[in-house]
Amino acid sequence: MIMFDLPYNLLDLTWDVAITRTFMDNFLKQVIAINNCENYVVVLYHTMSMTSMLYAALSDAHFQHMTPFFWHKTDHITQTPMSSYTQSVECGTIAFKPSRDKIGFNMSRDPRQRHNFIDTPSVTTYRRDDNKEVINPCQKPPALAKWLESNHCQPGSTVLVCGAGALGEVEGAVEAGCHVVAVEADKHQFEQSGAHLVKMAEEDAKRNEPEDANEEKSPNTSKKGKVEKKKATKQTKEATEEKPAEDTTPPNCIDCGDQLPPGYDKSIVCVVCNDGAPMHYACAQKGTNDQWFCTDHLTASLLDIGSPSQGVDSQH
Repeated sequence: MIMFDLPYNLLDLTWDVAITRTFMDNFLKQVIAINNCENYVVVLYHTMSMTSMLYAALSDAHFQHMTPFFWHKTDHITQTPMSSYTQSVECGTIAFKPSRDKIGFNMSRDPRQRHNFIDTPSVTTYRRDDNKEVINPCQKPPALAKWLESNHCQPGSTVLVCGAGALGEVEGAVEAGCHVVAVEADKHQFEQSGAHLVKMAEEDAKRNEPEDANEEKSPNTSKKGKVEKKKATKQTKEATEEKPAEDTTPPNCIDCGDQLPPGYDKSIVCVVCNDGAPMHYACAQKGTNDQWFCTDHLTASLLDIGSPSQGVDSQH
């Protein structure tokens, strides 16, 4: 996936300058030239006035199925006259190459679960530099990027974030289980966000250190103590070897019948099936009460024949 929060040309900042058609043509050509992927998803955040220009550039670059999406900032407040609408929605475009049919989808088969908008709060605590100044006043919440990436990227996919800014999109991609390549042209944002990434990596490495890595080795450890420790280790090993191997083979999806992947989400189960039927995320259906159903039982609930005692809301 290629993700680019385009400058809106609304702020008095050196990097917030209008994007031209020539820039977009060159940007798409260069990204495609160095990327050996066969299938692309591109996500562009932009103003409504840029829509026509971007659609033309994407079409000339052979992207298809351009689709608008909208982010509703649920907590957005601006000091405007009572006669003015609150500008609480931002828009973007998602496009596919060669087509959306070639891109993997992780979305529900229920059309109501595939609406092209997301409700999420805006950023209220901005990342700041060493002088306590906001790094990027246009910082977006990680949840927005995560929603898009979770819809179209498998875990382990690579996301290119252009204009990484204050790392909102980067954090969203990481939360979606993706690898990230981040690019930032503004020197100040690059330095401040780069330092934060280094700090994040160090903290992550520290959390993943083996527990005995920090144990101090005492030069006065007695020979008897070493022997006893070795004996206890041997006994633990023998006890472990005597235990029968646990069958870790994942079960099959109750909906499509295919085997679930290792590390599958055990919380995605049909609330009606007696065995708690596990399902693929892409197969699972979500009812109006935010509970998971297999296809058969969701259909039953929508037809008003489900049993309330089994968790189906018969009023819907």
